[in-house]
Amino acid sequence: MSERRDRVALAVMFTLAGMANGNWSGRIPWVQEALALGPGALGLALTAPGIGSILGAPVAARLVSRWGSRAVTTGAMCALAVATALVTLSPGLPALVGLLVLLGLSSGVGDIAANANGAEIERGHGRPVLSGLHAMWSVGALLGTATAGAVAAAGVPAPPHLAAVGVLTLAVAALTGRYLRAEPPVPRGAPVFAWPGRPVLLIGLIGLSSVFVEAAVANWGAILLIQEMAATPGVAALGFGVFSVALALARLGGDWLVARFDRVVLVRVSTGVGALGLAMLLLGGSVVTGFAGLVLLAAGVALPSPLAFSAAGSREQAHDRGRNVAAVAVLRFAGLLAGPALVGAVAQGAGLPAGFGLAGLALAVIAFLAHVLRVSRAT
Repeated sequence: MSERRDRVALAVMFTLAGMANGNWSGRIPWVQEALALGPGALGLALTAPGIGSILGAPVAARLVSRWGSRAVTTGAMCALAVATALVTLSPGLPALVGLLVLLGLSSGVGDIAANANGAEIERGHGRPVLSGLHAMWSVGALLGTATAGAVAAAGVPAPPHLAAVGVLTLAVAALTGRYLRAEPPVPRGAPVFAWPGRPVLLIGLIGLSSVFVEAAVANWGAILLIQEMAATPGVAALGFGVFSVALALARLGGDWLVARFDRVVLVRVSTGVGALGLAMLLLGGSVVTGFAGLVLLAAGVALPSPLAFSAAGSREQAHDRGRNVAAVAVLRFAGLLAGPALVGAVAQGAGLPAGFGLAGLALAVIAFLAHVLRVSRAT
C-alpha cells in the first residue's frame, strides 16, 4: 500500500505540473494581444521562465538537501499554482517578466524535487518508476493544452481561466503533498553545495543529449516536414503532436521494460531504434515515412532522460541526491537551449537535413555513455 501511495501521489504532482504548463502555454496568444506585445517583446518575456529555471537549480539543491524532496515538491507546486493564477493579471511587460521568472523558478524547483522524490521511491521499493512519472507530465501537458484551447474557443478570458487552474492546482497539491514519500533525515553538518563528480556530469550529458533531440523536433520538425517532404503547414503541425504522444506512450511502458531488461542494453537498443527513425525522417521523402520516423525517434529518446534522474538520484549519500538531480536538470536545460540554436546554425550553412542530423550525434553520445546509467545502491 505504501508503494502504491508513493507512486500515485507523485504521479499526481507530475500531472499537475504538466497541466499548469499546458494551460499557460495555450493562453500565450491572449497575453500577447492583451498587452499589445510585438514578437520581440513576447520573445523576451518567454525567456523569463528559462531564467527562472536556471536560478531555481541551486535553490532546489539546497532546499532538497535540507528539507527533503517531499516538502520542497509540495511547496514548489503551491508556488507554481500561485504564479499560474497571477501571470495573466500582469499590467505590462515588466510585471509579466517578473511573474514568468517566478513561474519558471517554481517549476524548476518542483521538477528537481519531484525527480529526487521519484529516485527515492525507486531506492525504497527497488523498482523503476521515473519513466512513467515523466509520461504523466506529458499527459498533463496535453490535457492542459486541450483545456486551454477549448476554453479559449469558448471566449473565456485568460485571467479567470488560469485563476481557476491555479486554485485547483493549489488545492490538489496541498492535499497530495502529505502522501509523498519522505526521505531519511539529513546528517548534521552534511555539505549542501559541492561540484558533482564525473559520473554525475556524464549522466547529465545523457540528459542533455536526450533533450537536445526533443528540442530539435519541437522547433524544427514541422519545418523539416514542409521543406523536405512537401507537407502542408496543417499536416506538418501534427508532427510534434505525433512525436509527443509517442514519447508519452513509450515512457508509460518504460518502467515495465526497465524492470525486466538491463537498462544499459535497453538504452543502447532504443537509441538504435531512434537512429533508424532519424534516418527515415531525413531520407524517407514522404510525410507518412516522416511521421513513422518521428514515432521511432520518440521511442529512442523516451528512456534516457528519466533514467538519468534515476541514476543521479541513486548515487552517494542521501544529502547528495538533491544536488546530483539538480546538476542533471541544469544540463538538460542546456540541451533545451542549445538544440534549436545549433540545428539552426548548421542549417544556415549546410541545409536543414544536416542541421537536424545533429540529433544523430546526440543519440551516439547517449549510446556511448549508457553504462553510467546503472544505479548505485549506496545509502
